[in-house]
Amino acid sequence: MIRPATALKRSKRWLIHWKTVSHDTASSPIWLMIVCIGTLCSQNTFWWQPLLTVALFLVCYYFWHKRTPTKGRYIPLLFNEAFLLRHYLSPGLESRFTCSNPKEDLPHILKHLRQRVQQMALFNPWLCGYLKTNCGIPSIWTDETQPSIDRLFYEIRVDDPCDMELVLTQQTSVEIGAKVLNTNKPFLKICVVYSPECHDYYVTVCVTHMVGEPNLLYQLWGMLASNAPIVPLWADRHHSYKKHPLTALKGAARGKFLYYFLSSQASIFRTIWAGHQHSKDQPQPILHRRYVNMEWVQKKKEAYQKRRSELDGSPSYVSTQDVLTTWFFSQLKPSCVCVAYSLHDRAEYVTMQHMGNYLEALVLFPDEYSNPGHVRRAVATAGEWAPVNNRSGRDDYSAGLVTGWHSRYVDLELPRSTRQTHLPLRGAMFTGMIPRVLPCMCLFRTSRDQFAVVTLSQEELLDRSAFGDPVKL
Repeated sequence: MIRPATALKRSKRWLIHWKTVSHDTASSPIWLMIVCIGTLCSQNTFWWQPLLTVALFLVCYYFWHKRTPTKGRYIPLLFNEAFLLRHYLSPGLESRFTCSNPKEDLPHILKHLRQRVQQMALFNPWLCGYLKTNCGIPSIWTDETQPSIDRLFYEIRVDDPCDMELVLTQQTSVEIGAKVLNTNKPFLKICVVYSPECHDYYVTVCVTHMVGEPNLLYQLWGMLASNAPIVPLWADRHHSYKKHPLTALKGAARGKFLYYFLSSQASIFRTIWAGHQHSKDQPQPILHRRYVNMEWVQKKKEAYQKRRSELDGSPSYVSTQDVLTTWFFSQLKPSCVCVAYSLHDRAEYVTMQHMGNYLEALVLFPDEYSNPGHVRRAVATAGEWAPVNNRSGRDDYSAGLVTGWHSRYVDLELPRSTRQTHLPLRGAMFTGMIPRVLPCMCLFRTSRDQFAVVTLSQEELLDRSAFGDPVKL
């Protein structure tokens, strides 16, 4: 038997949930319950007094809470966000800035950043929203009232400058979407980490992969600058974006993606199946965070141009990412490699102001990723072209992942400050289960003219020709 106190708590929770999501008074469960009570009263006079009391209580409860309703709406997420990316680690950005006089400059900088974030939230109230399930569909629930930036903007004071790195790795990142869903945890964080006596401070932006990717990060990153315009970012998703013929993978490309998905999941499941203790005993992935040796890249591009006439149908150019993809994975030789690329400004109706994981996953087999020209041709044809007798590699079902953030780069200049570094947020996306199992490479920019790369692998790279100096943190 349920105790009265427990029943009251459950009823109140259910009514509050209805009040939050319902917009139709006629379909209110309050009125449905009153109709049922009236029906029972007409059939049985014994119950009419207690039931009438309950009905009056429900009516009073409804109208009392109706005076201050919570207005909001749900924004359903894309399929890949709701069911795949909910388990992926959160991408983020960080930059280290230097000010000349911390005692005078830091209060001014903090005030500036808080005002910018407040303006961003006014134009985009969904940034302060929650991840909730609506009719079984994971969605962003956004409050249409005055948004509060307390769950969006964080000023983290560190008394001991030696603890800066620990704070950056543990307090600035956002949890994966599966742990944020149906909780009060934020899915987006903009943080300032500073020490009152230190000239250096850090600015970070991190979003759960279930909601956004580097395009969202750099859109917000750019709006933190003093003279940058604050623009609305459209959170409503275009759920039919992959129907566009120029962006949708077809036929064999879809089959290759299924092969990659099963291979990558099999690698993760093997690690989990081996047990927690075995996972602890596994060596940590070898991480390199290095500038790209652009002279070496240029020589590779020139060598490709000399050989291009010998290859039928070869693209007229290869990009830096194509060259690095071939260099990195030709050493590790996985069965397949997934190249993740954005469809912003490629798919129909999807512009740079449309937020969401409008991503395509192009899977390459060894004959494709071993040649930068083949990589470029596969990307240009959305996977429709492949070499003759193209097959997966070794039979261990290994897989790799490559992504590029360099095309989204935006400079950020803050008042009374000089930017020293810029890189993907440490302790966020490039940690955890997936990098321990899958070799990963991310190409990004530290400035307009400087490329850098983050690589993670279980095996040490024998050829480091593409590496320049280590990236300063």
